[in-house]
Amino acid sequence: MKKSFISVSVTALLAATLLATALSGCARMVKYNITERFYIRTPITVAVLPVFWDAGADKKATDIGQLFRTMSFDRLKEMNYRPLKVEDVDKILSRFGGDVLQKKGPDELAGILGVDAVIYTHIKKWKEEVFATYAYLGIDARFEMYSRAGEVLWRADYGTKDSDIRLDRAPLKLSIIKVYEPRIERLVSAVFSTLPVRKTGRGTEKLYDWLP
Repeated sequence: MKKSFISVSVTALLAATLLATALSGCARMVKYNITERFYIRTPITVAVLPVFWDAGADKKATDIGQLFRTMSFDRLKEMNYRPLKVEDVDKILSRFGGDVLQKKGPDELAGILGVDAVIYTHIKKWKEEVFATYAYLGIDARFEMYSRAGEVLWRADYGTKDSDIRLDRAPLKLSIIKVYEPRIERLVSAVFSTLPVRKTGRGTEKLYDWLP
């Protein structure tokens, strides 16, 4: 009887460990680089460009891209930058045709939008899998900030892998949609934690005004 009890306890502990592992997310460290030019002339106004799907566009690409952009916009505002509204970015770019992002360089896009810098977001990987009682979502993304002169100011690469276990298949189909927003938010927050908060103050902004 005692031997049976120990066996059951070990089995239960193993099952609990596997469940905790499956429910947890896995994220790598953010790899980033800030160039010297960023500190010479820190941008004030920034535009977040439409998202590029390097891994091939997902069928929900538009909605997912908007989540990335609006969350990036929010983070920039919190960090004392002056981001152009996403809808204003799209409105201005629409005047130049649907392939404007492919035809124009970052310096030209910044000029068209009237901002100090533009941010590119590249989805390098977007993989989701749904099994009988299991869902997986893996994301790899790259963020790049370019100055109005076309110089790279900041670049960050980051990826996350998240898994969930569900007992019923019906809720599982809904869960993969519901997890997009919080997971993208965590990814965006981690990436923007590597971007310096912009210093504010009259003296600081006057300095930026006369720098070349």
